[in-house]
Amino acid sequence: MAAGVPDDGKFLALWGPRNRVMLNRSETKGDPMAYNSGTGLASLAGVIGGGIGAYLGYNQGLVTDGISPIQGALIMGAIGLVIGSAGAFILKSLMQFIVYIIMFALLAYIFRGQIEALTGVNPVTALEVTLSNFGLNVDLSPD
Repeated sequence: MAAGVPDDGKFLALWGPRNRVMLNRSETKGDPMAYNSGTGLASLAGVIGGGIGAYLGYNQGLVTDGISPIQGALIMGAIGLVIGSAGAFILKSLMQFIVYIIMFALLAYIFRGQIEALTGVNPVTALEVTLSNFGLNVDLSPD
């Protein structure tokens, strides 16, 4: 065996534990990919956030014209799922958080009409106003 390379030809960094390196494969414990740790917490937070969003969307859909309670529950539940699971990853990794922001923005853009009917706020217009307050003038309208 060469220095730092096990007999099976794999590099130690690819299969060793995060905090120390062992040559005996049976002694390694833990998740070999650090970004996979904490997924149970994110899943639980996503399910709780989705449930709260579905409850709020259902109740808002009951009193909103043009939106059925089921449609409101599905839309707000999906947004709650993304926000809830993203909250578990905020301090974990900036790149993962950026991916969740993109997913949330995509949901808000696709369902902007329904979100405006449920909340009274157009998310695209709200983003344009927020960015213009920071000095970034963008036009996101589909004209």
